[in-house]
Amino acid sequence: TGNSSALFNESPAQSVVHRAGTAGVVWYGEVDVAVRPDMNGVTTWTVAISDPSYAGGPPAMTQSMTITITVLAVNDAPSFGVVQSSFFSSANDAWLELPFAINMSKGPLNEDAQAFTFVVTQVGGPTKLFSSVEVQHDGSLKAKIGPTLGFEGSGNTTWEVVLKDDGGTARDGGDSSAP
Repeated sequence: TGNSSALFNESPAQSVVHRAGTAGVVWYGEVDVAVRPDMNGVTTWTVAISDPSYAGGPPAMTQSMTITITVLAVNDAPSFGVVQSSFFSSANDAWLELPFAINMSKGPLNEDAQAFTFVVTQVGGPTKLFSSVEVQHDGSLKAKIGPTLGFEGSGNTTWEVVLKDDGGTARDGGDSSAP
């Protein structure tokens, strides 16, 4: 018996096996569990084995053991979608603000309290075209054009954007979305 309805897909399966050995019959048991996705916590189980009495034999015997199962939390990577690519034309030293990220998710409900931020890295194009590029918490892209420092002020740039949360990477968890 136990209290695993929230943690497990179904009740743990118990099996008891016996095997003949040099000192008589050896008994051992196994408990198999399947944890529900994105669940964690502690549950206890009491496992009992009985040797029923038989006519003229010793009285029935029962042995029980309490097992505590701890399922540790693992951080899920956040995710987001992207609005179609944007093209624009603007004068130097102008701030641009465009819709960019949509459907931002920190992960399952148990990760809702985590903070997240967008990490923006230029991976191609002229490095002096923008003096600042960032993605706001609401998903808007904010970019400042120039100063061009001798650059002609036109061209294409490529940026990598990753959504990162503060949940960490312990136990093979993920704290960063795919770019």
